[in-house]
Amino acid sequence: MCGRSHVVIGAGPVGRAVALQLAGQPDSLVLMIDRSHSVLAAAQGLLGDLKNIRFDVSLGPCALSIQARSLIMATSWNDCRNLVGKLAHQMHEAGLHTPIICVGRPDPEDPDIARMPPNGAPVVLGAGLEPGLVESLISLAAAELDGLESIVTHCGGIPKIPEPPLNYALAFGRRLPIEQRPALARVNGRAVTRNRFESVSSLFVEGVGLLESYDDAMVSSTAASTHLSIPTLRQLTVRWPGFADGVRMLHRLGLLSEEEIEIGSARLRVKDVTEALLTRRSPKEHGDQVILDVAIEDRHGKLGRWTCILRSALQERGFSSMAIATAVPVAAAVECVTRRQLRGAIHPGEATLAEVASMALKKMRGSRMAALAERATGLLETSTIFGTGHAKTENTARGQRTSKPCTADVPERMAFASSGLAESP
Repeated sequence: MCGRSHVVIGAGPVGRAVALQLAGQPDSLVLMIDRSHSVLAAAQGLLGDLKNIRFDVSLGPCALSIQARSLIMATSWNDCRNLVGKLAHQMHEAGLHTPIICVGRPDPEDPDIARMPPNGAPVVLGAGLEPGLVESLISLAAAELDGLESIVTHCGGIPKIPEPPLNYALAFGRRLPIEQRPALARVNGRAVTRNRFESVSSLFVEGVGLLESYDDAMVSSTAASTHLSIPTLRQLTVRWPGFADGVRMLHRLGLLSEEEIEIGSARLRVKDVTEALLTRRSPKEHGDQVILDVAIEDRHGKLGRWTCILRSALQERGFSSMAIATAVPVAAAVECVTRRQLRGAIHPGEATLAEVASMALKKMRGSRMAALAERATGLLETSTIFGTGHAKTENTARGQRTSKPCTADVPERMAFASSGLAESP
């Protein structure tokens, strides 16, 4: 298997979806690694029928760099940053250029990033849904359309049916997305920093309903250096209404404090207890869906909008919509950096990754793992930049495009029945 295996580090929900996506490629071998025996066993239970996936508890950095066709870090940045740094330097010294694809949200100020060899192995610093696919969509729009005044994106995975108290219980890794941190944006040519969960606005998505959104997802490398000719650039996260208010209330009540309290004989952080209670429901109870939305305006005031809803076709088998929407851009990023022979640290907003979006959307439309519904209007209705003209339906006059689930290799016990998108709540 030397030099042929895609190595996926992290066997959680995203790692499992990445492995499934990569295993469906021709002549592909996948090695999944996780330090937790129980997590690895769960992954093996879901993917064990696929003969081109292997499972292991650990491999040393040296063995990884020699064996891998690509290295996928399906973990948080904090969990993989030390390993990524070691691998980047070891491969540079050995003259290897195996792509390292980080799914988690990196800290652009991390000194380990600055120390990565500029001509070494390509290290993509955010290659999932966001950061990753959304930044690539922005780059694609900016490259194909001249004279843009603004690009505003909305993105998020939400439960199909909202349930109190937050109308949200989907954890990223082991954490809910409720950390208080600055939210970045560019507005009228000026960099803006806002408090996360404060700039709340409404968004109506046909087929889903009324949602709320807030500035949240932009990384500092995008804010500082991406498409500076476009005065307004914003990346908003979408949730069901009430989420932002609920998070602000939890903070005011001190329920997200780092302070430790005694519960019986144990000392636990208040925040950990709160998160454990809020995530006690399984997302499989009702399922989730992913919203992708790109709104543009040119300098003549002409508008355009592209909206996509993705829902997992393998929800009952343990593959969430969010995991699939993250895994497919990862596979596209591997293909992109390999084909273009990129080098060194690569931030998600860089123009070199623009084709990841079109590649990922093509993969999603041709995947048996998910169903898409897409709509393009205004300036984007006749544009092919997102490939929206690929499958016209009877609703073409209204700018509607629908993708039907297609084929991909999945375990036989994951038999799939095509039913299109489920009814919205």
